[in-house]
Amino acid sequence: MEIKQNIAAKALIIKMFQIIDGGEWRSLPSVLHFKVCYERPGYEAFIGIDRLMEFYQIERTISSGTHLIEKVLCDGNYGACWGRFTGRTKENAYIDVLFSEAYDFEEERIKMRRTYFHNTNNCGARI
Repeated sequence: MEIKQNIAAKALIIKMFQIIDGGEWRSLPSVLHFKVCYERPGYEAFIGIDRLMEFYQIERTISSGTHLIEKVLCDGNYGACWGRFTGRTKENAYIDVLFSEAYDFEEERIKMRRTYFHNTNNCGARI
């Protein structure tokens, strides 16, 4: 049973990035728990799906981009992934960052998401 759970968790992470990269914000609740906590550098933690959707729809400084996932690992209620994000800010600055993320899952959704970045182009753009 745990193997199926891990496969489902990996699919959830991949789907989340597809939603984000496609700007399909209304689909976020299909992968994120309604009490989601999202932590990322430069911001206070986003608590709850409504707050996170507000960030993506209004506050996010990125206008477009793609997450290239190198690896996704899951073990029970925990997961992690890493890869590269390339894109553009709303001011049209180029972004190229390496990222890693950690997750907790609950009720077949991502309940905790924590992101770490390494800026490879030193552009200083806030992402």
